[in-house]
Amino acid sequence: VDSYALVHTAVEQPPYRGEVLIWHLGRGLSILFGAILIGLTYLTSLHIFPADRRRALLSAALIAFVPALLFHSSVLSYESLSAVLTALFLLVALQTLKQPNRLRWWIALGVLTGLSITTKYSAVLLPLEIIFVIWLSNQFEAKAEAQAKLQPTPPLTNQQTNQPTNSPTPQLYKLPNWQRILVAALATLIASGWWFGFVAWEFNTIDTQGPVVGLLQPLLVGDASDTTSVQVAGFLFGQQTVANDARPPMPRNYLQLARSFSESFWAAPVAGQFGPFILPLVYSVLALLALAGLGRVWRQSDRRIRLILSLLLVHTFLIVPLLLIRVLLSYDPREVAQGRHLLLPAASAIAVLLVWGWDQWSPKLSWLAVGGLLLWTIFGQLGWAVAAYPPPIPVWPQQVMAAPPAYPQETVLADGIKLVDVSHRVLPDALEVTLRWESLATIKADYLVELSLLDSAGHVVGYNLSQPVNGRYPTRAWEPGDTIEDTHLLPLLGALGDGYRLQLRLLTRAGEVVPHTETTLDTVSLSTTAQPDPCTIWPPPDSWLDAIPLRPDATFTIVNTELPLLKLGSDEVVTQNPFHSVGDFHTFLVGPDWPTSARLLSGDTDCGLLNFDIPPRNFTVPAIPQPLEANFNNEIQLLGYELPARRIQPGQRLPLTLYWRSLAYMGEDYNLFANPLDRDQQRWGGYDRRPRDGYSTLRWVPGEVITDPFGIPIDANAPDGIYTIDLGFYRQTESGPESLPLFQDGQAIDQHSLRLGPIKIGGPPLDLTLTEAHPEFPINESFGNQITLLGYDEPSADSRQPSAISRQQSTVSEQPSPTSQPTNQPASQPANQPTPQLPNSTNSTNATNSLTLTLYWQADTTPAADYTVFLHLRDESNQTIAQKDNPPAGGQYPTSLWDPGEMIKDELTLPLDDVPPGRYTPVVGLYN
Repeated sequence: VDSYALVHTAVEQPPYRGEVLIWHLGRGLSILFGAILIGLTYLTSLHIFPADRRRALLSAALIAFVPALLFHSSVLSYESLSAVLTALFLLVALQTLKQPNRLRWWIALGVLTGLSITTKYSAVLLPLEIIFVIWLSNQFEAKAEAQAKLQPTPPLTNQQTNQPTNSPTPQLYKLPNWQRILVAALATLIASGWWFGFVAWEFNTIDTQGPVVGLLQPLLVGDASDTTSVQVAGFLFGQQTVANDARPPMPRNYLQLARSFSESFWAAPVAGQFGPFILPLVYSVLALLALAGLGRVWRQSDRRIRLILSLLLVHTFLIVPLLLIRVLLSYDPREVAQGRHLLLPAASAIAVLLVWGWDQWSPKLSWLAVGGLLLWTIFGQLGWAVAAYPPPIPVWPQQVMAAPPAYPQETVLADGIKLVDVSHRVLPDALEVTLRWESLATIKADYLVELSLLDSAGHVVGYNLSQPVNGRYPTRAWEPGDTIEDTHLLPLLGALGDGYRLQLRLLTRAGEVVPHTETTLDTVSLSTTAQPDPCTIWPPPDSWLDAIPLRPDATFTIVNTELPLLKLGSDEVVTQNPFHSVGDFHTFLVGPDWPTSARLLSGDTDCGLLNFDIPPRNFTVPAIPQPLEANFNNEIQLLGYELPARRIQPGQRLPLTLYWRSLAYMGEDYNLFANPLDRDQQRWGGYDRRPRDGYSTLRWVPGEVITDPFGIPIDANAPDGIYTIDLGFYRQTESGPESLPLFQDGQAIDQHSLRLGPIKIGGPPLDLTLTEAHPEFPINESFGNQITLLGYDEPSADSRQPSAISRQQSTVSEQPSPTSQPTNQPASQPANQPTPQLPNSTNSTNATNSLTLTLYWQADTTPAADYTVFLHLRDESNQTIAQKDNPPAGGQYPTSLWDPGEMIKDELTLPLDDVPPGRYTPVVGLYN
């Protein structure tokens, strides 16, 4: 199931009620608009070629048989209405060329433009086509006037030709171009103004964003479903105006986008997948062949025919610049690279052009191409859809009750699962048992239903183990009040002819029996001599139309005295044993990580290949730039993250990619929070979301690796400074959000989030940087050409006894002493540079003794790492007697976030506990 897909249930079956009735009424309108589009295509071709009804019929048939157009005109969508309006626009434009001085045609063009833009924003370029029609009409009129001067008026005749005819009708009054433009513009404003005025009036944000942005923001951004409009709004009004809606763009694979465009132009996906690419490829080549045929038309025709051809081509490709812009600006280019964006606005023109171009090579080519589309639609689309889509899930919500129970039961099992009805039907070799369940509460685990048919001695003679509706509606998906009709098929074993007991139990995903769920349902009388084939799959498909590959969570049973095995994958190296075995009944549970095929070995019998429909999931950990392990609630593991930018401005989005691994099947839909916090733990932006912007944790499976890229919105008013990202999960409860705890060593700890970063928003922290530095002792020594020590202030000693500080000099070093951390390496120091000096000091020892040193740093460039400052106190034999290691500014401003030229004041306090009196050398350096 896709993140936002609709699960089809029994409430969609006749008689239609409520929302379902509205859906079907809407579909009826879409189908009606599709039929109108076919008729308009016929009329458009006939308008251009009055004597060629064959060409008009082929053009209309082409529109009717293109699988993609058939699909989009049969679903509840505005696409078919938009296609009708633009097709009508083209037909009126052709009529306008014949009668350019009739005011009504320019009014009609304006009205259709306004309605088209109101229906779909992609028609926003139609006013440019009106300008082109004005130019074409001028060309037609000029040609007609020139012919009238050269030739006498021909006699009237009813003879028709096969050539395009759009000669202008002689008019006594010529309508000026400015009047044509004005009339069309006013008609466009009137036809679209009512809608845009309503949106601007009801949804404006003038009070918070001013008159210009406040009026245009709701028109461009709306619900942020069109990410291109969001990007355009950000470009026009500033990124801070769309901070909560903008998202970082996904990577572009233009070859894959071209293939996706070709597939979706000709075909429609079935069960989320397109058929073989060979068919879209063949028809794309045929389209290029038609385009070459139109090149012949252009070279061999007079100016009048070229003008008509120009109108059809402009009408077809007018939207292409807009599509290219959207591909570049859209968050997800796949939402743009869909052929319907070109096919539907120019459907009638495309059909006429294709048939016109094919006819230049051979009239038979058009018949073959259109006939091929018909076969493709019948077998490749409709037939495939019938075979691929299962019937609606037999589930009824509380407000739409199923039929009354025939054999009422009142048995409440685990977690609010109530059995309300049981019925059975004896088949020649199996027992069909139908259970009706009622959900009393939200269920957080998946249970399998075990049905056993037992003889008087307790031997199992019939068996089935599966999740409800064979995995299509697992118990974690049940909602309180749901009524579920659940049919199971128990294969029978041996010569049976006595009374048998039907028993039910619930099992966990691990195959363990849930306590207190064993229930005797009924006594069954039957007479059969069933001897199941060891290669028969239970439940078997009824016919080829129902031969749907098994999906994850589905089960199938093999009846055999020997243990059956599956050889997984094309190499058949991995062996899969049955999930559960009872006597001669062996049940396999299809896993989410299975390959799409497996070979079934039932004992010594090779039963051939089984096919599975396994949705793509990732179980391989990719290369992670920043590995980091964290365990949330023993259900979700953070593997690491990528933070490509650690500097960002207020109002922008911080790109972040998280890498998750599922540790278990989860019974709740967790939300992820990622909030930027300043050093006072105040939140400045962030938002809550599902991982991968819609991939519910309910759908995660153990071992699955989820790559989760997104952008964290930063508050436009966020002050300059250093921030961290507070990251965690929470569940919604009646009392409010409840954060998931972190686990360590299998136990929950008192921590519910972790911090990523640090990051720098805006400029540096105001209280940690200097505009100018005046150290008492200048040094100006560069460390690794990254950070310069400008100097220091005279050290101060804190003691309850007097101490003396001399003015003698000693070495400043980048190398930590042998007693410092051995794993840390300093930044490289250029050779042959003068050595800066710090004063020696003689301190008396005391429990409160300390030495405070003030340093002044300046960034030469952006430092490559977060360096740590060390201060060592060395005796005359160069042994470290005391040391203090600390990031600059107490860690409040990491060096990797310093910008070139920034100056930072840094105080280090070195404890002098147990330091005997004497002369010592302070040594300062940096290491990573």
